[in-house]
Amino acid sequence: MTGDAHPIEVEGIVVHLVRKPVKGLRISIHPPHGQVRVSAPLRMNEALLRRAISGKLPWIRRKQAALARRQFVPPVDEAWGR
Repeated sequence: MTGDAHPIEVEGIVVHLVRKPVKGLRISIHPPHGQVRVSAPLRMNEALLRRAISGKLPWIRRKQAALARRQFVPPVDEAWGR
């Protein structure tokens, strides 16, 4: 299942999980709504994965709250403005 993201829920937060041939776990938060994406090693078992994400929940929630406070301005198409 390399490259395909599938959602899992960890303590009420939806995490989009991608299994890849990587060495370590990578958690990222994406604007504008604070979507959580995790790249995990192919061989990491799900219990360990969930524990690692649970340990980062305070950080994830802080980042999501910061994104919620930001106001996003859609990119302006320069050709449209001319």
